[in-house]
Amino acid sequence: MTKYCQNRLCHYNNTTDRIRAKKSADPYYVNRTAKGYFDMFCSQGCMHEYFEMYKDRILAMVGEQFKMSRKATEQGPSTAWQEQPEYTLPWNEGYDEARSRFMQSWIRDNIRS
Repeated sequence: MTKYCQNRLCHYNNTTDRIRAKKSADPYYVNRTAKGYFDMFCSQGCMHEYFEMYKDRILAMVGEQFKMSRKATEQGPSTAWQEQPEYTLPWNEGYDEARSRFMQSWIRDNIRS
């Protein structure tokens, strides 16, 4: 399934890669997404424009983060990851997937709302 840029103003950007044909009455179109932008946006500019438009809604849903602290003896996620047996896996044997799974579980278990 093709994913398109979620920025509602994307098709108003007058760039040459969006024009179907020169001097054509055909409309400008929205670009497909790029992997580096959360699979939701076609470019960094569209991503920033989207977050600027909807930052109030996002903060209302997620909640604002206030001053946080931790004890010196508490491990952070990167230190805890280094102690896992999967830390020594090569990239081609699932290091990235194992790290992603560990980070999700660490956040779920250690970050309090």
